[in-house]
Amino acid sequence: MSALLKRASRALPWIAALALLALVLGAVPLRDAAVFLSRLDMADILVLLAANGLVLLVLSGRWWILLRGRGHTIPYLTLAGYRLAAFGVTYLTPGPQFGGEPVQVYLPEKLNGVPRHSAITAVALDKSLELLVNFGVLLGAVALAIDAGMITGQLRQEAVALSVTLLALPVAFLAALWFGRSPLSALLSPVRRPPLPTRWHQSAANLQRSLHDGETQGGALLRKHPRTVVAALGISLLAWAGMLAEYWLALHLLGLELAPVQTLALMMAGRLAYLAALPAGLGALEASQVLMLGAMGVDPAAGISISLLIRARDLLVALVGLWWGARLVRRAHRHPESASLPDRLPAVSTHSHLITRRRPLMTTKNRWLIGLALIAVLVLMAGCQPPVVPVPPAGQPAAITQEPVEEPVTVTLAYNRFLNTSFTDAPAPIAVIRAEVEKQYPNIEVQLNLMPDTINGMREALAVWITAEDPTVDIYGMDMPWVLEFGQAGWAQPLNDLVPSLDEDFIPAGVDVFSYQGQHLGVPFWSSISGTFYRKDLLEAAGFEPPATYDDMRAIAEAIMAENPDMSGFVWPGTKDEALVMHWSEFLLGFGGQYFDEAGNCAMNSPEGVAALTYVVDLIDSGVSPREVTAWAGEEARSRFVEGNAVFLRSNHDIATWLDDPARSAVAGKWAVMPNPAQPDGQPMGATGGFAFAMNPYTDSPDAAAKVLQVIASEPVQKGFAMAWGPVQYYNGLYEDPEVLAANPNADTIQPLLETATARPPSTRYAELSDIVQEEIHSAITGIKPVAEALDSMCQRIDALQQ
Repeated sequence: MSALLKRASRALPWIAALALLALVLGAVPLRDAAVFLSRLDMADILVLLAANGLVLLVLSGRWWILLRGRGHTIPYLTLAGYRLAAFGVTYLTPGPQFGGEPVQVYLPEKLNGVPRHSAITAVALDKSLELLVNFGVLLGAVALAIDAGMITGQLRQEAVALSVTLLALPVAFLAALWFGRSPLSALLSPVRRPPLPTRWHQSAANLQRSLHDGETQGGALLRKHPRTVVAALGISLLAWAGMLAEYWLALHLLGLELAPVQTLALMMAGRLAYLAALPAGLGALEASQVLMLGAMGVDPAAGISISLLIRARDLLVALVGLWWGARLVRRAHRHPESASLPDRLPAVSTHSHLITRRRPLMTTKNRWLIGLALIAVLVLMAGCQPPVVPVPPAGQPAAITQEPVEEPVTVTLAYNRFLNTSFTDAPAPIAVIRAEVEKQYPNIEVQLNLMPDTINGMREALAVWITAEDPTVDIYGMDMPWVLEFGQAGWAQPLNDLVPSLDEDFIPAGVDVFSYQGQHLGVPFWSSISGTFYRKDLLEAAGFEPPATYDDMRAIAEAIMAENPDMSGFVWPGTKDEALVMHWSEFLLGFGGQYFDEAGNCAMNSPEGVAALTYVVDLIDSGVSPREVTAWAGEEARSRFVEGNAVFLRSNHDIATWLDDPARSAVAGKWAVMPNPAQPDGQPMGATGGFAFAMNPYTDSPDAAAKVLQVIASEPVQKGFAMAWGPVQYYNGLYEDPEVLAANPNADTIQPLLETATARPPSTRYAELSDIVQEEIHSAITGIKPVAEALDSMCQRIDALQQ
């Protein structure tokens, strides 16, 4: 019975890990993760493995320096091999990144004659400095995330408390060594006492003596050779820089472009997952990446893809480490000197049997686990290859047939989570679409493929799918500025013959903006115009009229903030996304600037442009706009205003319904909206935007996709959008419907904004132009570049792009 319980206790962590992993994978379809992994080719994988190899080599430097500090010089690559073997044991040991330390003590003692107390000293200091730097970086990451507005409210205090507590552990241990204490050996004192069996009692006594000697020497090393410790810390920081670069490279190759603070936060979440008492953090790693990316507005499937990539890499390294460790242990068994360490240190590791004299590392008992891990690595590596899908001949779109769809078929519609959101009591648009499709075509099921909230993330995902001629999605949301690019590339199936009601039922201008060379590429479902929302109650109480100029707006904001210190003056989305291009356009034209001069050259670095961007930077530096706006997408800015914590908000008009919902808004009845301000020589400008649903030319269900688009173009669905989201749709007569008017009592407030409607910078290569504007404007508002330098760089790059 005791043997059975012992086996059950060993299996429990694996059961818990597999259950958590199954839960995460059940929430995110693996096929969605495969889309990200398919972006990798074998060259990318080799580059990532090479980068990881360099990081492992650097990490060995800290241990090597500490051993040298004790007077023991072991060849660097030999020591790196020992560390690799220890990693193989650590990775498969349930618990917080411990387990391979006995290997690091045993191999130098047995193969290089390092006294045990010296080996223990080096390993204990190596692990302590590793934890010190890890938790120090964690605390720094938490501070950066708080500064960027990624961690707020009660979570802020909890994150800081956890980080400080973790950092205090290695600091306390090193401080104890410095003052001549032996904390680890002191912890073993109770273990030495009866009623332990004599053999275990003696082993615990031996272990305590070895630890005490090691800790004593460690304290002496800290006091007498501080340069050695400082050098080891430097190696740790260098290794961390390498790990961060490797992680950024992996994200980049998967098509994920995150801000530096987001990359650091995501990586730290993964590192913390390994602290869970689960083998290799199984399940915890996947959950951490999915939850963090979801919170950042990125497709959660990307979290599974990066987790699988990390998992495959670490399993491969662990297998190599176990194989190499087996060779080293066999060599150590032939060594004529002292008995093997584990016989005398039975309590050091739950995996001490892996390195005993009597049972070699690669025992029959463990081969099933190694084999299973190897199979997992091969499967994951195979998943990184582009999926094999039935597609038409290269360069040819799928033929559109008009044969009726009789068999059950699923049409996948790709858009962000807002399609499943309603700002009123009306059903969410996706529910309306599904209901109407089921009514007209019972055999067609509409499946929502959630995409990132960010415009850049949506476009990158679509670009990968369509350039690969991948039928993963049948219908997708297309942003207005993409029309020219997608039309030229043939990324959207023309709809003139497939959805003929577009010309009959929609306002021509609304259809034309989603057309290319006379071909309609999308069914419009949402359009937008930007304006400035403000707290009319606060302005009236302070005796202010709505501002006409930007200077007026800043003065009003500062005056109200002086009376309300917790209030933000002006909030807007400043993260590196398409919204930043829209708002930059509004500031630029509002200060009298222009996009291009008469010769077609970029003119955004004119004196007016410099004045506009300087104003924006000053808003942040002065605190009128909170510094975290540079990391905010639209929802974060809107939430600050809706919660009643901001005076002015730059946003699209479609939030009007949300603002007046007393159940979700603290400013219901207290707000108003106006055209964006302008300086005396500028023009009020509201950037236009909008989305339409387009058809993937490589869909494997073209007839069913066309039927779904016809349903989306119908009055019931267009009305559903208006009821759930508010204006604006382009469907004729929609805003004469009594129900629509009742659901949109603020529809009349949009008319003044429409009079300022202006397009974003025009370009035949808009996606690249947008990326340039985002990068340079963001570099200025975050302080990376001076204003003039950022604008000059932007115009140079845009002019080169336009040539």
